[in-house]
Amino acid sequence: MLSLLYFEWKKSFGRWAVLSVLFIFTIIDLANTAYRFRTDSWFADSSGWQKAYWQLYGEIAGTITQEKLNHLQGIYGPLAEKVADLTFERSENPDSLTGINEYSDYLMLERFYVEPMRNFLEYGEQARHVAQYAQENIQLYTRLGNTYECRKNAKICTLFADRQITSFAYTEIWERLADYTFSTWLTLLLCLFAVSASFSAEKEIKMDLLLCTMPGGRKQTAIAKCLSSAAFAILVAVWFSLWDMLGFAWNYQTTAGLSMPVYALGGYANTPLQCSVGVYFLLCAVLRALGVLFFSLLCCGCSALFSNALYPFFAGCGLAFASCAVSVASDFLHDPCWRAFNPASLLFPKSLFASTEYLNCLGEPIPAPMFVVAFALLATVLLVVLLCRKGKLWTSFAANPKNY
Repeated sequence: MLSLLYFEWKKSFGRWAVLSVLFIFTIIDLANTAYRFRTDSWFADSSGWQKAYWQLYGEIAGTITQEKLNHLQGIYGPLAEKVADLTFERSENPDSLTGINEYSDYLMLERFYVEPMRNFLEYGEQARHVAQYAQENIQLYTRLGNTYECRKNAKICTLFADRQITSFAYTEIWERLADYTFSTWLTLLLCLFAVSASFSAEKEIKMDLLLCTMPGGRKQTAIAKCLSSAAFAILVAVWFSLWDMLGFAWNYQTTAGLSMPVYALGGYANTPLQCSVGVYFLLCAVLRALGVLFFSLLCCGCSALFSNALYPFFAGCGLAFASCAVSVASDFLHDPCWRAFNPASLLFPKSLFASTEYLNCLGEPIPAPMFVVAFALLATVLLVVLLCRKGKLWTSFAANPKNY
């Protein structure tokens, strides 16, 4: 079985066409990360800002203390007063913090230190307000006899009650990476292109008819094709997730902030996750791999229906992009059901974790991301069973070997 698996892997995914597309897509992805840095990052506009920020970073980063706050205020306060009174120096001053002028110093401190520090310090109070509001809802729904809403608000209360951000770190790189979805489309296209010929190539040369005459040929070959397609999809998803992180780290020249709680990132204040930023991106990589695995096996199933590899490729792309369109549109519908039963939501983790949403499962509030993962796993298992169990698809086509 291992030799057959290796043979199927080499035949389907060791082709020069697949390896060439993988190499080209990787270069495109890295080039796009550099482009996103130049267009999105404030540091890309001024090297003086970046140099000044990291000079001060060692004195401010880490656990937030009153001493650090006083130190920051001692630098920022006089500049803020001059800006308020319009008495700051407008001429270029190489001795200023950023090497430009006092107003540039003020903008850098406001954008990268004062505003994030204020948000971090105020987050604990905001989280307590959410927990307090949930507690009030529990009292209301208790009087109304709504058990489900009581349980849901109890979970929200427990989730937000003790949240706070006690450390300061650089987070812009991870906020940009969380919004970065370009590599997801490249991963999806590459996997669909590679697996689209898994079964259709055999029918094109009539090899499926020969395999049907061999004891165990259909089943073992189908299992090998499914396993090799699954392994390829997972490896490609992990490959691009890794290069995304390396590309952003290279362009931003830092990996600081990985230990910060994920709700310290912009847009994640209401996330249901309690993990660190590093663990969050590891989770994102796993979920993307599962989503790509599902659509790759779906395209693999389409490949069993045609003898021309173009048809399953276009069919797989149509199904995948339609699901992605529904997933993107669900952000505007504010209904978690549209995401909970759509495996494409796994390809865009921010839409799952930016807010805390629950679904009613027999009176028990279950987080919406759990529904997505469970549904995708169930659908993936069904696809594997359909493709592998006794080679039923190949049996039917062997009996009626019509080329489509």
